[in-house]
Amino acid sequence: MTEIEITPDNLPFHECIGLSVTVKSSCDPTITGLSGIIVDESRNTFQIETNGKIRTIPKTGSVFSFSLVSEKSENGRISAQINGKYMLSQPQNRIKNLKKSRK
Repeated sequence: MTEIEITPDNLPFHECIGLSVTVKSSCDPTITGLSGIIVDESRNTFQIETNGKIRTIPKTGSVFSFSLVSEKSENGRISAQINGKYMLSQPQNRIKNLKKSRK
């Protein structure tokens, strides 16, 4: 099976669990700047592990910066910034949408 590289263009269609993320802005100022690894995801939230704690972050009203692995970058990583409202969907449905867009 061929692994599809996660890029800024196709990130909204991918599974996000395991990705490194930073909350760039949020309507809740206490979570702005929070960074960690996404450990779970629902339709409306990400659960991010940071400093040994798991925080639930709403997608609506937040902007996220993802650190992605890329062979095209000098340091092997690129950053992708996405408004959480574009990530509102159940994870399995976003993956189905990726498959549909590739046909």
